[in-house]
Formats: sequence, C-alpha cells, structure tokens
Amino acid sequence: MTDRPDNAAGFTISVRLAVLVLAVLSMVVGCAGGGVDAPLPATSTGLPSIPPPTVVPGVGSVNMDTATITVPIDAYTMSVHDMNIILAARSVQFDICFFSRDTLQADEIAGARAWLTNVPYSSHWYFGAWDAPFIAKNGWPGIPQGGPSIGPSDYDPSDLPHALDCGDSDAVGEFTPSSPMYGFGNPDALERYWGEGFEYAALDQRFIDLTNQRNACIVSQGYTVAVDPGNTVAQLQNGADWSAEQILAANIVVAQCADAMSYTQQWVDIVAAYQMSTISQHEAELVAIKQSNDALVAKATDLLKQYGVM
Repeated sequence: MTDRPDNAAGFTISVRLAVLVLAVLSMVVGCAGGGVDAPLPATSTGLPSIPPPTVVPGVGSVNMDTATITVPIDAYTMSVHDMNIILAARSVQFDICFFSRDTLQADEIAGARAWLTNVPYSSHWYFGAWDAPFIAKNGWPGIPQGGPSIGPSDYDPSDLPHALDCGDSDAVGEFTPSSPMYGFGNPDALERYWGEGFEYAALDQRFIDLTNQRNACIVSQGYTVAVDPGNTVAQLQNGADWSAEQILAANIVVAQCADAMSYTQQWVDIVAAYQMSTISQHEAELVAIKQSNDALVAKATDLLKQYGVM
C-alpha cells in the first residue's frame, strides 16, 4: 500500500477532554482513461464528463517552506486565522454550556485564546511525497497537531454525558470551520466543489504522464511503484518489513524526484484548472458561501470580545 495520508478533521469528546482530532478525507478516484484531446470519463462519484481545461501555470501555488498548497476554491473558504477565531468561539460556547454560567474564568479565557495561535495540520501528500527538505526535517508523513483542548482537563466520568450534550448543542455546532484544505467540508457543497478538481486531475492524461515521469525517477533509484486499487497512477510500494527509517528514506527519494521536476506545482496547476471551471459554473453559490463564512467569523469575533478572549 502507498504510505500516503489524506486529510480531514472532526471533533470528539473523550472522557477527559474534548479535542480537535484528525481523521482521513477519502479522495475518491475513478478509473484511468481520457486524455488531452478527449472528454474525461465520469468519475466514481458520478461527475459528468468534461473537456480537459487549459492549464495556466501558477494559478495554484506551492509553499516549499510549509509543504502546503493553495488552490482557487480556497479563496471561498476560511483562512487559518478565520478558522482559529471560529474554534476559539466554539471553545467559549462549550464552556458556557458545560459550566452553566455566562462568564468565563481566567483559565477558560486562556484556553480559548490558545486556539487563536493554533497551527492546523494539513498534509498535502495527495499524490505522493514532495518537498524533500520538509520531510527530512519533520518526518514522514509528519505528526498531526491536535490543537488545544476544549473544556476542562479534569473531567469526572459522571460529567461525560453533559459534556457530550454540550458538544452536540447548536450553540457549539454553529461555530464550525469551513475549509476542505484542512478537513472541514462545511458546507457539503464546498467540499464537493473543492474535491472535484482533484478527482478530475487524477484522471487527466497530463497528470498521468507527469506521474509516470516521476515514477521513472523513483524506479531508477531502486524502488518499486505499483497502482493500488482505485488509483489511476502508480505510487511507491513500501516493503512489508520496512522500518520507519526505511519508509522515511524512500519517501525522501520520492520527494527528491518530485521536486527535481516541479511535479507538485504542475499537478496543482492541473487541479487549479478544473477548479476554475467549477468556479465558473458555481460562482454565485461560492460567493454566498464566502459571505456566510465571513459573517460567522464576524459573529465569532464579537463573541470573543464579549467574553474577554480578544
């Protein structure tokens, strides 16, 4: 199997604390086929066949310092700063519910403030490793950051039902981030539109050719690639008995092969081309989502000021 994590996130409340945890966002990819001169086949999600769009270099961006990418529909989602404000407000609303009072203690204010500087985890290894220096420094695939806790750190087991009720309350649930890049597909349409570009790109012959070129480099370094079920292109195959150090070394080689040919920038540009097509079809809806996001961030900001967090 390919050692290639994807992204998503959700909230859970354990016996001792409520924390932001990371799960996986399944990037559903259909069968191989299609090409530059022919419409792409429908994907497994039922997307319609469309002519491959013209790729304009640089529409998407790649940050080699943080191993992150930016694609066009990100403009309609919440920024990291916005998400942190939302998560801080969520923490405030949880405390108000859990302690059944309308004021916050100093430690609760500090707990909410901790969200304002949170660095959310988002691995961008959708199509294999890249950014070799980042991986060499941070490991493979990197360690997800859980974020600050929500609620007290010393739950009594008898408080768990109440904590779960608060976590499920409308007041807390209202403050949910909106950024598929970081695993928050709120609303569902935003996640769908964002993901379409990746699904279509994985079927594009330009992407397949690009990945085959990268794979030739990987094989030349003595590693094996193979196509896993549901994928359109081959990825690195780990040995069954490889140690963590061997897996890290192999993925650094994959990343070096990718970096040498600007692989990531090229596939990001293909994704961006499809996302621009999606934007042209759904711009009014995306603008409305952005306006709703901005209004929620403004509401969260007012709440944080009201309770002395900001």
